[in-house]
Amino acid sequence: MSGVNDASLVSTVGGLCARSARKAATALGAVTPLSAARFAYGMAEATVPDAMALRLADRRLDRHERLAARVLGIRHTVQAGAATALASPAAYRLGAGVDALHALSMVGLAAVDRRRRRLALTETAIASAMALAGLHAARRAGEAVSSPANPASRSPRP
Repeated sequence: MSGVNDASLVSTVGGLCARSARKAATALGAVTPLSAARFAYGMAEATVPDAMALRLADRRLDRHERLAARVLGIRHTVQAGAATALASPAAYRLGAGVDALHALSMVGLAAVDRRRRRLALTETAIASAMALAGLHAARRAGEAVSSPANPASRSPRP
């Protein structure tokens, strides 16, 4: 290879690496307060569900509740990771829908199970807050997509 081709190759590879680095930084920058809170909450539910229940409902969980809390915690951590990786309005809206369904199911549980009512209503409040925050994140992500940061990328006015 000649020196010119080597320089061209290095420039091309360097440009690809720079674009990849920008993409990675953008993805890492997509960690919203919602994703961070969801990840922390999910990890706590997955790893120390009894401590969470004591804080939220002032009681320990039975074996079945503990399993359900761990599964829910894993769902929260996966959802936080997906929202961070995808960082799109559709991903945030989907997450908000999942949270709304969870809140609705907890309202149903609170209605039929007096022993679990306090915990179910607490979960309802948390899931509802996350659903609303997800809709807000979707709106903000949509605004970011519709108004590019680089004015040069906009089409010129006639």
